[in-house]
Amino acid sequence: MNKNIRIADNKIRKIWTENPSKLILKGSGKYMSKKNIIITCLVITVAILLIFIYYLIKSYNRNDIDSNISEEIIEQDDEKVENKDENTISASNKENEIISPTAKLEMEQYYKQCGHTIQEEYDVPEEIVNMTEDDIKKYYYGWEIGEFSKDRVKIYKENEGICNEHYIIKDDDEYITIYNKNIDGEEQFVRKTDILTKYLPEEDLISLKQGVEIVGKQDLGSFLEDFE
Repeated sequence: MNKNIRIADNKIRKIWTENPSKLILKGSGKYMSKKNIIITCLVITVAILLIFIYYLIKSYNRNDIDSNISEEIIEQDDEKVENKDENTISASNKENEIISPTAKLEMEQYYKQCGHTIQEEYDVPEEIVNMTEDDIKKYYYGWEIGEFSKDRVKIYKENEGICNEHYIIKDDDEYITIYNKNIDGEEQFVRKTDILTKYLPEEDLISLKQGVEIVGKQDLGSFLEDFE
């Protein structure tokens, strides 16, 4: 048996000495050539290199994403700061804004009982020129400011009762005369026109004797035009 072992050992040594490119595959009884070893090593090296590149790219992408997120957060914070500064400047400018001498004043009033809204526009009175918004709030106490700029001021108010555009048109001493009707139904003289009633048809004279009720300045103007 020892003799057989020595023979096998001598054969292995001979193979190793004559051709070291051959090795014994464990458990297979077959030899692997040097070419196969090189190919195997190359495959393993390439695989390791690919794995390394994969994790390198993955790490780079993660860092790039984190960097983009950080930049977006910084940009958002900068925008908030800029908007805050702009709002602060805008508010400051608005507080210091004053009414121009050429500005317009619009007054809007709503009357709860009749449900009418009266809008009137004027050149601003001299006494409110150069006033700020806070000054206007104090000057027109009880009114709401709907719009304020150096060129235009709009104020609003709600009132009980009826508006002053409820008119009664009558024949007074042969002239068409205009009266206001108040909340109690009382008539208040407004003005006497130049329109004579003695030349009007009988039907119109009867209506004027009883009194013709008209609501609104526009309708009043249209009514008077029919008799001119």
